[in-house]
Amino acid sequence: MNLETAFSMFQVTCYMFQDVMAISEQDKITFTRNLSVMAKSGIPLLEAVLSEGKQARSADFKRALFAVAEDIRRGERFSAALAKHPGVFGYFYVHVIEAGERSGSLEQNLIYLFEQMSAAREFRKELTGALLYPAFILSAVVVVGSLMAYFVLPQLTGFLSSFEGAELPFVTRMVLAFSDVTQHYGPLIFPGLFAACALLYGILAQTRPGRDVSDAMRLHLPIIGGILQRAYLVQFSKMLATLLKSGIPMHESLAIVGNGLDNAVFKKSALALVPHILAGQPLSPFLDRSLFPPLYIQMMEVGEKSARIEQNLDYLAEFYRKEMEYRLKNILTSLEPLLLILVGAVVLFLALALFMPLYQTIGTL
Repeated sequence: MNLETAFSMFQVTCYMFQDVMAISEQDKITFTRNLSVMAKSGIPLLEAVLSEGKQARSADFKRALFAVAEDIRRGERFSAALAKHPGVFGYFYVHVIEAGERSGSLEQNLIYLFEQMSAAREFRKELTGALLYPAFILSAVVVVGSLMAYFVLPQLTGFLSSFEGAELPFVTRMVLAFSDVTQHYGPLIFPGLFAACALLYGILAQTRPGRDVSDAMRLHLPIIGGILQRAYLVQFSKMLATLLKSGIPMHESLAIVGNGLDNAVFKKSALALVPHILAGQPLSPFLDRSLFPPLYIQMMEVGEKSARIEQNLDYLAEFYRKEMEYRLKNILTSLEPLLLILVGAVVLFLALALFMPLYQTIGTL
C-alpha cells in the first residue's frame, strides 16, 4: 500500500465518522431543502416537519423535529419552535425563518438557507480536504521520527559511540543527544506536550477571550490567513444578502449577521456598524479597512448609491469565493513538492548521521 492510498483510506474514514455524528450539517441541509420543496408543493408546515422527523437518520434530530412539530400543533410560530433548539438550529437560521414568516416568503427563505448552508459546507469540505493531506504527511513524519528516536536510535547509540578514534560528525552528535533526551525524559516530554496542547485548545476554544485571540490569529496565519479572511467575507456577504432579500432592515440584518458569524473579529466589526445605520449613515464608510478590501468597500458604496446592494453582495460573495478557491489550489500545488523535500531532508539527515562515522573510520584505515 503506497502513501497516497493510505491517505485516501484515512480521508474516507474521516468522512464516514463525520456522517455518523449525532446531527450532521448535511442532515440540516437536507431538511431545509426538503421543507422548501414541500412548502412549494402546498403541503402544510406541520405535516412537512412530521414527515422529515420520521425520515431523519439521527435520533437527536428526530427528537428535535418531533418537538418542533408538537409546538407548531399547539399554535406556536415555526421560528419560535426552532429557537427552542439552539444547538440544532442556529441564530442565523432562526432569524431567516422568522423573516420569511413576517414577509410571507418562507418558501424563498428556505431556498436561501439551503443555498447558503450548502455553499458553507462545500467550502469547509474543500478546506478540510486540502489541509488533510499535508497534515497527514507531517503527522506521519512526527510519529515515525518519535518512534525511531525512542525505539530504534537507542539500539544504535552504542554502535555510534564506539567510534572513539575520530570525532563524531555534528549531525551524529545531534542524533545521539536527541536519542539520549528521549530515552531519559520521553515519558515526561510526550505526555507533557499532549497535556499542554489539550490545555491550550481548551483555553482557545472553550473560553470567550481565548476564542477572540484564536479568531484574530487565524486571520494573520502566513499561509491560510488570506483564505480564511475571504471565507468570512463570503459568509458575511451571503448572510447579509439573504436577510436583506427577506425584507429585514439593514440594522437588524447586521445585528443578526454579527451574532451568526463564525469569527469573533468579523462579528465585532459587523455589530459595530449597527449604531451608524441607526443614525441614518451609509454602511460603506464604516467598514473596517483591515478586514474589508478596497474593492469590497467600493462595491458596497456603489450598491448603496444605485439601490442594488443585495445584487452587489451576491456578486462580492461569488467573486471572493472564486478567489478563495484559486488561492487554495495554488497553495496545494506548492505544498506537495515542499512536503516531498521535507521528507527527503529528514531521511538524508538520518542517513548522514548513521553513515558519516563509518566513512570517517574507513578513511583513517
